[in-house]
Amino acid sequence: CRCDGFSGSLTIPNSVTSIGRSAFAGCKRFSGSLVIPNSVTNIEEYAFDCCEGFNGSLIIPNSVTSIGDYAFQSCIGFSDLSIPQNIISIGNGSFNYCRNLIRVKSYIENPFNINAFNGISSSAKLEVPIGTKSKYQALSGWTQNFKEIVYYTCASVSVSPDPDPGSLQLYQFHADRRDQRLFPEKLCDACYYT
Repeated sequence: CRCDGFSGSLTIPNSVTSIGRSAFAGCKRFSGSLVIPNSVTNIEEYAFDCCEGFNGSLIIPNSVTSIGDYAFQSCIGFSDLSIPQNIISIGNGSFNYCRNLIRVKSYIENPFNINAFNGISSSAKLEVPIGTKSKYQALSGWTQNFKEIVYYTCASVSVSPDPDPGSLQLYQFHADRRDQRLFPEKLCDACYYT
């Protein structure tokens, strides 16, 4: 392994726009969480392959549009994964054998077929945006590894009057998104904007 001697946490500077092929592959002794800055748009193949020491949640920032083949393969410490809505490509085996991965939250509203989650926990749950469940269920790449596909829920919901006091606007707060802004969204089939 070419980086066997590295240990501890990894800080990727905000000036980085792409994480190259095999950049940190085999760095098994990194520890703590992996924070990918919003400046990164591309994570190339094998970038973090076999980085077993990272743990907790892996939040792919909204700036990332492409994840290469086997980019996070065998990163066994991650338990949660957040995939941004702007992603247009998830390579083969990107998250294969991340065996402790139990929750994947995908913000992709128009999902595409993938082959990226082989060997994850058999109890892993996929959380998707309201109104997209049937789209995910129609794609074998998602259904073969996730027995449970559900709508994600928000951390808190607030109701605030808009300028017209006769109507209300509902907002959903996404606590696990880094920018932590309020996004107006339809919360469920029983909730409507007026």
